[in-house]
Amino acid sequence: GAIGVVTEDSPLFGPTMTLIAVENAARSSGMYVSVATVTQWDVDSVRGSLEHFVDQGVDGAVVIASHDDAVRAVEGFAHEQLPVVMLGPSDLSGGVYTAAVNQYAGGRMATRHLLELGHTDVLHVAGPESWLDARSRARGWRDAMRQAGIVPREPIPGDWRASTGYRIGQELVAKARTAGEELPTAVFAANDQLALGLLHAFAEAGVSVPRDVSVIGFDDVEGS
Repeated sequence: GAIGVVTEDSPLFGPTMTLIAVENAARSSGMYVSVATVTQWDVDSVRGSLEHFVDQGVDGAVVIASHDDAVRAVEGFAHEQLPVVMLGPSDLSGGVYTAAVNQYAGGRMATRHLLELGHTDVLHVAGPESWLDARSRARGWRDAMRQAGIVPREPIPGDWRASTGYRIGQELVAKARTAGEELPTAVFAANDQLALGLLHAFAEAGVSVPRDVSVIGFDDVEGS
């Protein structure tokens, strides 16, 4: 009657909302959830948590993670008493089941929306390179641009934080005003926090959204 969940000790929107959804789904099925949090996705920490769930006699385990370290830690884990589902990657070997949002399709949809508005210069502010989600969203952006016959600017590397979006927005405005570089007419930010940071920087600089620059995010966080 129990499911073990391994997740990171992070306030990030995606993992937190996924944990809440897993717990709600388990409870609606008459089961309860035992949670283990990890600070780093190393093999010893993750597999130690899974072995702990085996000792507890849970019926299965869910690992909420979508970046490379987590995949390396879980891939190949096989225990006859513990079926494992990993939320994030689309496919794994070694007996671990997966469930994933189609991040690539979402990135393409966001970019195509901007292209259909008439934009031809759509900049991508990317998430961290080690995250599967970030790479898939960037791939969707790049493919949508190329399918439209447009060679895009190089993406700007980022993370998932609003403060990073704010800094990048400030830098884009500064380069436009001091170095003569044109602002992009649209930005696809890898998540809503980056997009909110961009909006803050643009508003401070008197850059109107969407009149001067259109901005689109990803995730649909509360407040977006």
